[in-house]
Amino acid sequence: MLSVGFILSIIAVGIWTYLLLFRGFFWREAPHAAPERAPETWPDVVVVTPARNEADVVGQSMAALLAQDYPGVIHVVLVDDDSTDGTAEAAERAERHFTRVVREGEAPEDVPEAVLPADGPVHLPALLVEHLAIGSTSEARRLISQGAVRVNGEVVSELDLPADALDGALVQAGKRRFMRFRAA
Repeated sequence: MLSVGFILSIIAVGIWTYLLLFRGFFWREAPHAAPERAPETWPDVVVVTPARNEADVVGQSMAALLAQDYPGVIHVVLVDDDSTDGTAEAAERAERHFTRVVREGEAPEDVPEAVLPADGPVHLPALLVEHLAIGSTSEARRLISQGAVRVNGEVVSELDLPADALDGALVQAGKRRFMRFRAA
């Protein structure tokens, strides 16, 4: 009489034989991309965020939610569960900051300041990397060439600027990075 182990091994071999020989080499097929079809109208999205005593991070969370690149309408609702640390106020500050900086294109109310190097002209890409957290001087040059860097609201195209032109100037890189510079 045949043992149970032998019968199970025959079944396993049969299954693998079927998969390998009769399924049309399924493992060789490349995945098929879904057709690109955008809906005519995007549905409204409501994001409900519960929070309790989250004042230290709620501003970042709300800013990230408000900055989503969604073609429809996004409503962000913060449910403050009786916080005692000012969570609601921090969320309101984040909303005001987002509206002012991103939607209206203005500078934030509290712009950090940095000291300019003391010697000669300032190499703007190096300044952007050092003070505005741009990843590299190559990325900074790309931002400058694309018109994404402004000094006092004016687009900058030069890589080297005189230090006196940057003294007291508000420098903006992209939509959300700001710094005010002072002479040493």
